Formats: sequence, structure tokens, C-alpha cells
Amino acid sequence: MKYTMKDITRSYTPEKRKKTSIWARIFSRPLSFLVTYVLINLGFTANMVSILSIFEAMLACAFLIIGGKFLPIGVALFLFWDVLDCTDGNIARVKGTSSLVGEYMDAISGYTAPAFIYLSVGVAAYRTTYLFPEYAYWFIILGGVASISDILSRIIYQKYVVTEYRLGMIDKAGNIDEERASGIKHIADLIMKNLTYSCLFMPMLVVAYFTNWFDLLVSFYAVYSFGVLVCTFALFIKKAYALDRKVKNHAD
Repeated sequence: MKYTMKDITRSYTPEKRKKTSIWARIFSRPLSFLVTYVLINLGFTANMVSILSIFEAMLACAFLIIGGKFLPIGVALFLFWDVLDCTDGNIARVKGTSSLVGEYMDAISGYTAPAFIYLSVGVAAYRTTYLFPEYAYWFIILGGVASISDILSRIIYQKYVVTEYRLGMIDKAGNIDEERASGIKHIADLIMKNLTYSCLFMPMLVVAYFTNWFDLLVSFYAVYSFGVLVCTFALFIKKAYALDRKVKNHAD
């Protein structure tokens, strides 16, 4: 079956658009339609693209770490990773093959990127910085702090959701994802969505390449990611105590 561009763009529903970051709307998503058109008609499945994006993200980070003439390749590949991250969902919706396995593979790709990208930028900053060159190794440390903080925040969130699920309390307590659609939590979610590695970080990475400001970029995201980690820890500790009280009251 030959898929048309109209088939692909039609799958981008208003509901999906609302959940999309600003950067994805203006860059990654439009470009992903073209990539989707090529790959879907070559026989690629959504899961194949997700797997491809995992290795592509790791390759991008490797080039950033190597530096030199490979630095612009690393930047370009990471920008393209975000395009692939949109492409797998496009293919799943067009073919009607969305699945739990697909969501899982997409999540792995979304975890792989922050696990390595900030550390990679820290290494690039170490090689290019003019700020305190005698202490340049600190930018590698900051990159590690940013990557670890990002992943740890996600683990804390996922562990809480798994705990709710195991206790059979998701329907009673309300899924945490639903809370992100209202009030101050919705505003916080919008801020994080548009500051993350798949949004504002992308154009800032390009600027950093042309200005050698990798040091400023990794410093900003170290502070930002650590701040998110602290807030995430405090939020879910509070929720865990509340959940514990619910369980005890239910037992009584």
C-alpha cells in the first residue's frame, strides 16, 4: 500500500498537537512528515524507527564527545534524532499499529537521549571553553550532573506510578498524568516540556556550536535538571506519604 503525504498529516490530530512542544511544532514535526513519507513507503515499522532512533542518539553523542570535525555531525544527528522521535509515532498512527510495545520502545529512545546528551555536551565544553580553562573538567562533571538528574527524575516518577499500579490505586487516586492537565501543574508541565532536551535545548545546541558556548549550555541544563530533580523528589515523597495513609486507612 502506498501512503500519501495527506495520510500522514491527517494523523496529526488536534489532541496530539496540544501535547507537542513549540520546537517540535515548528521544526521536528513538519520535517518528520517528510521522513515518515519516505520510511513508511520503504516498509519501515514504528518499532524499527524507534530502534533506529536509539542507536542514532548514541551515535550523535559519540560524535559530540569525539569533537573536532565530528562536532557538527553530532549536532546535526541529535537534531535528526528528535525528528525520528516524531516519526515512529507518525507511522504507528497512520498504519493503526499503536501498541504497548511501541510505547515502550519510544520511551527507551526518550530515555537514551538525556542519559548521554548532557554528558556529551559537557565533554564538548571541556574541549572548547574559554571560561576558566584551568577548571574545564568541571563542565564534564556538570554534564554528568545534568544527565543523572534528568534520568533520576524520570525513575522517581515511574517508580511512583508503578507503586500505584501494584497497589491497585491508580483508578482511585487518579493517574498522575491527568493531574498534569490542570492548574499550576499544567503550567509546570508546559515549562518543562519546552525547556527539555527535545525542545529549547535543540536550537541552543546549534547556537552553542557556532559560538563555542557549550560551557554555558551545559551549565544551564545542570542547574535546570538538578532543580527539576529536587522538585520531583519533594513532590513524590509527599505523594508517597499520602498514598501510604490511603493504604492504611483502607486496611483499617
